[in-house]
Amino acid sequence: MVTLVIILGGILGGVFTAIEAGAVACIWAFFVTMFIYRDYRWRDLPVLLHRTLRTVAMVLTLIACASSVGYIMALTQMPAKMTAFFLSISDNKYVILFPISMTAAMSTRVPSTSSRI
Repeated sequence: MVTLVIILGGILGGVFTAIEAGAVACIWAFFVTMFIYRDYRWRDLPVLLHRTLRTVAMVLTLIACASSVGYIMALTQMPAKMTAFFLSISDNKYVILFPISMTAAMSTRVPSTSSRI
């Protein structure tokens, strides 16, 4: 509850920005974990930092890959070419929306995890 007050109160009160609010909330969460709840010991800190850095590295790798794909798409003018392609099919928005939605529906199918032998 205090974390919510720190984040929203700090932002809406004009004390700090959203990023600074996140940093202050992280420091507060560290303080609560180490001193109030005592869930972790100081000797556990290197393992916790390693796990945190691995997670941050994965997220930043995803962001870097998405950024480079977006750059390549902008460089090759892919959105404009896709728009021109779909508008060449028809001027009716429902005729254009149908193949797009079917492609999206087929690409989001989750394969079955049951093992059939």
